[in-house]
Amino acid sequence: MKQSLWAIAAAACFSIMGAFVKFCTEDLGSFELVFYRSLFGAIFIAFVVAGSGGTLKTEHFRHHTEGIVADFYDLDSVEQRVFNSDGAGWLQKNMVPMCIFQLDQFHRNRAVRTYVDDPDLQQTIIGLLRERKVKETLAVVEASIESTLDPDEQEKR
Repeated sequence: MKQSLWAIAAAACFSIMGAFVKFCTEDLGSFELVFYRSLFGAIFIAFVVAGSGGTLKTEHFRHHTEGIVADFYDLDSVEQRVFNSDGAGWLQKNMVPMCIFQLDQFHRNRAVRTYVDDPDLQQTIIGLLRERKVKETLAVVEASIESTLDPDEQEKR
């Protein structure tokens, strides 16, 4: 009985969503419509989960993501995987073994600005990274570190 009510509620929600999409198409772009549809869906799911005393937290995060990736790619033929994210610890903890981790461009530049004190050196490093000159970037960083003998100053560089 409970499943039937959920099915009826889902059909009603899809009908209401379809009506709102047709109603709002003249005023909003497709990206805005998708955003609002997703936002209201997430809010609804949050209320349902919270109301039932449940949680969205899972101990099987990596298994879920692997299943999603496997739907799109033949994982047996993929030789190298690159994991691009903001560097959050929970993402790094759940990475696939033998996967290369890299920061996305925004968070990479923010890390440079956070860990490098000299504004000119920051701009040099970010410029070299933007041009994909990795060896030159490493040489600049190493030269900056070696330019002082003070361990505290080296740590700042």
